[in-house]
Amino acid sequence: MKTWKKVLAIGTIGVLLFGGLAGCTKTPYSQEQVDDMVKQATGPLSVQIDALKQQVNDLATDKQTYQNDINQLNEQINALEKQAQRDAQIIADYEQAQKEIMEEETKVESGKLLDDIEFGDNVVESLDDSDLALFDGKIEFNEDDYDTHEEFNLDLILAINGFGYDDEFYRNPYFIGDNGAFEYKYVFDDGIEYADISEDEPLVINFLGKDFNIVEADSNSITIKAGTEYFLQEGGKDVYNGNELFLELVGDDEVMVSYNGESKTIDEGDTKEVGGVDIYIDEVLNNYRNGVATLIVGDDVLKTIDDGDEWIKGDEEFLFSITTNGGKFEGLSIYYDEKFDEADDDYKPIGLGDMFNFLNFATVSFESLEDVDYKTCEIYFDDVDAKDDLATDENAVFIKCGNPIIEIDNEEISKMFVIDTGDYYYYNDEKDITRDTANTAKIVNDDIELDVLFNGGKLKFQDEFLDKIVFDTNIVAMKFGANEEEAEATDVKYLGNLFGKLDGDLLTGTGVIVDNVESNADNDEGKLVIPDAQVLANLRVSLV
Repeated sequence: MKTWKKVLAIGTIGVLLFGGLAGCTKTPYSQEQVDDMVKQATGPLSVQIDALKQQVNDLATDKQTYQNDINQLNEQINALEKQAQRDAQIIADYEQAQKEIMEEETKVESGKLLDDIEFGDNVVESLDDSDLALFDGKIEFNEDDYDTHEEFNLDLILAINGFGYDDEFYRNPYFIGDNGAFEYKYVFDDGIEYADISEDEPLVINFLGKDFNIVEADSNSITIKAGTEYFLQEGGKDVYNGNELFLELVGDDEVMVSYNGESKTIDEGDTKEVGGVDIYIDEVLNNYRNGVATLIVGDDVLKTIDDGDEWIKGDEEFLFSITTNGGKFEGLSIYYDEKFDEADDDYKPIGLGDMFNFLNFATVSFESLEDVDYKTCEIYFDDVDAKDDLATDENAVFIKCGNPIIEIDNEEISKMFVIDTGDYYYYNDEKDITRDTANTAKIVNDDIELDVLFNGGKLKFQDEFLDKIVFDTNIVAMKFGANEEEAEATDVKYLGNLFGKLDGDLLTGTGVIVDNVESNADNDEGKLVIPDAQVLANLRVSLV
């Protein structure tokens, strides 16, 4: 290539030379000039060409280098992307774990929700550290470790007057309980030899959220040491319940102490009442120059409690219990020893929105009822003139609903009636009286269905559990029971119980309400308030 360009350059010069000679007799350039011109024409171009070729080679080399770098960068990118995916998964797993922990903490902090409780259910629960922030772990006693845990137990019934509980519950459900319905219990999983407990080897537990030092025990009683501990030098002072506590003198095995304007000398290991509080001298150390003592101050520093005793003196509601087996403690507990099942009793059942406080340690709240929508149907008597499918004039008992929720003869209607023969009639879309030859009908409000029955001269509404609300209908006389416009006990029945003279509402197992029973029966009428789903309750147990 280079040679070709040089020849080309020389050829060009030759053209110039020979062109210059054409028609001339003498050349204007010397040989030296021509040689210089050739050098100038060929030398720089070849250098340029070589330089350009070198650049091409360099670029090719650089391209390979760049490609290698690019490949390495791509590998690094791929590796980083994979690492990012792994990191993202780790972060996601961590966040999920944190979420679960937070949910668990929230659950513990906010308490245990017992939900979807049906009327009549017996709620028996033993709650532990998986439900509430209760203790479950090891304690040390006599140089050994023992497994222990706390429990909060409840045994309640969600009661309604329709199930034979207090009539005055009316349309409201209540949680009721018998003696022992609430119990706090400290359980010794391994069992602890109570004979080994002493002043020198106390059994220390956290009971009801407070430190509990048991210094003596047998199968029927325990002695606990409780109060505020003070470590004072002779002449030292501190404050208890707003009053000055003063250690005046320290002897070999006794001290003189004053509190609330009173002074007494107390031996080591003894308790005396000083200024209205108990002061127990736990330990005395005296080097004759700087004596010190450990004092425990409280309302009842050394307290012996027998099985069955009141936990709080003068309060019969909460009693103490000891469980032993073969010389070992199995549990210590406090239980609520009152029955609460009547609306007007001193010990009241737990109504919607109410809360029971267990010794300021735990609360039990009737938190809510599930939301439902109600539809209303009325029951009354009237006479009907012969028309359409009704051949003769008839007296009848009517069922009239505020919405077309009566299903009869493949129709959805709002009013029907039954005559004394037990025949069912209804008003169709054209307001014509139509007989249902099948004599079957039901009231349907979404999930709640009541079969409309008529037999034995009585109008009945039967729910899915085959429980019946019965109205004592006398269609011929167009009245309830024996007496017109006078409520009688037999006018309304549910589960075999008589409610005709109930001076309020009757609540049934599915949540259907027989409204204002006695007042309506006095007018020979009835009213049903029907939910669109079975009414369920929610109960929450929390620690204070």
